[in-house]
Amino acid sequence: MRSRHAGFFLAAVAVLLGTSCAQKGAPQGGPPDTTAPQVESTLPAGGDVRVDRRSGLTIQFSEPIDKATFARNWEISPARAGEAKIEWTKGGRCVSISWSDTLRDSTSYRVTISSRVADRRANPLAEPYTFAFSTGPQVDRGEIRGRIIAAGEGKSAFDVFAYRLESLPDTFWLSPPDYYTQSASDGRFQLPYLRAGRYRLLVLGDNNRNRRLDHGEPFALAPRDFAVADDALPDSARFFVTVRDTVPFHLRDCAPVGPQLIAVGFSHPLDTAGMSTWSMGVVDSLDGAAAVATILPPTARRPSQLLLRGQWRDGGVYTIAVGGIVDQLGQILSDSVCRCVYTLGRDSTGPRIEMVVLPEPNAALTPRDPIRWVFAEPLDTTRWHDGVLVADTLGQRLDGLTRWVHEQELEFVPSAPWPDTLLVLVTLDSAQLVDLNGNPAGPGVYRWRFRPLGESQMGEIEGRVTSAEATAAPFWLEARAIGDARRVRRKMTVPGSFTLALPAGRWQLGGFVDSNDDGRWLAGSFAPFAFAEPRALAADTLSVRARFTLEEITLEF
Repeated sequence: MRSRHAGFFLAAVAVLLGTSCAQKGAPQGGPPDTTAPQVESTLPAGGDVRVDRRSGLTIQFSEPIDKATFARNWEISPARAGEAKIEWTKGGRCVSISWSDTLRDSTSYRVTISSRVADRRANPLAEPYTFAFSTGPQVDRGEIRGRIIAAGEGKSAFDVFAYRLESLPDTFWLSPPDYYTQSASDGRFQLPYLRAGRYRLLVLGDNNRNRRLDHGEPFALAPRDFAVADDALPDSARFFVTVRDTVPFHLRDCAPVGPQLIAVGFSHPLDTAGMSTWSMGVVDSLDGAAAVATILPPTARRPSQLLLRGQWRDGGVYTIAVGGIVDQLGQILSDSVCRCVYTLGRDSTGPRIEMVVLPEPNAALTPRDPIRWVFAEPLDTTRWHDGVLVADTLGQRLDGLTRWVHEQELEFVPSAPWPDTLLVLVTLDSAQLVDLNGNPAGPGVYRWRFRPLGESQMGEIEGRVTSAEATAAPFWLEARAIGDARRVRRKMTVPGSFTLALPAGRWQLGGFVDSNDDGRWLAGSFAPFAFAEPRALAADTLSVRARFTLEEITLEF
């Protein structure tokens, strides 16, 4: 009969084998190891309460771990004071971590092991591993969930940082987070075991692992802060990733670019919707008198450039003061000055077409899309007499409005939808193109042809926009074609039903709440801090068929 002492000894051995860092052997030879390591056990265990405040951590893996990957990719929240002392057992399967301080009283601690932790064959964990324990009678049960949408970023996982609002500094993105996790490869993430309260989240593609947002790193801000309670359902939101541009908006240069033209270049594309707020003054350095100049807006080809047209003196020096200009990120330019020496003689060359905003031959325009021409220099629009002819292949002229958008941009807007089955032929009489110095483009005719889409080749999407929160801001619907650059936008002043006519094909439907009514989605900013504008995305790609209506599509904001 076995003694009680022997039974106790065997039971103790069994416990030690289950929680200690014994080495696990591996067979020699065979196929290469591609198995992801797993966390087998922890001490304290997940869910443990009334944990001794002098405790450290012990984590046991299913196979030997690359120590360098572990050292950079684990976290305990709240953070503990001092350097962590890390010890690995023989074999590298089990790690013990200790600190000189003690755990806080009646506090839940959350430990996250990143999916960047890998075994010695460079196989990473399949997903982040998180567990929690408490020195008090219970573990915090608050939770935030979310999904990160990062089209084109090419990242399988993002870091998610959570900051408690009651201790939030103005530059919170430069501070260590209160809690941390990682997203899975599909963009979903969970932040469980949170203390009740309010939180601000930052999603970051932390490429250099310095726990701060750097130039060129992808990031996402939420449209609001998050409320967490132990007895409530998880708060949740979607995050849309963008790339931070840390270059300040600035005046780049001034230079003569053509007869009576000075180009003023900027670091970022300009906000054309805010042109009425732009200010620009020009002073002739010879006598200090103000020079008369006309501002020509940016073109699609040069969105970061303004042109000043004036009667500049050859060899004259001009001081140009700029202020109040806004870029497409909403940054306002500080008052700036540049100097330009005008050294070009009189222009004797005719104008030329710089760009035609028209599809390639046999590509498609939707039923009422305009045709647009952009010229390399301003033209004398008073000498233009409708030198555009648009007709179908049967010779039937198609009616429409030819108008100047401004002195460098001309467009033709059809009066009726483009024909369903015929090619469209476009001619432009170059003899009518005359620049501001009276130089004609010369005799000749430019010709283009394309195949438009008629109404019978269009499909429709019908649906509803809903909003969980009351808002007076308008909504923008955006449909983007899969595989090309086509985009269809529709503005809605209130939530409700919508109908979008689209060419047949595959489309991604989304939209955003335009909080400042500027027609652009804002990803949020850090200084000053601003939330991202609420944004939505249909769960599935939509296949649009001609003469067919997709119904009951809902976008929730």
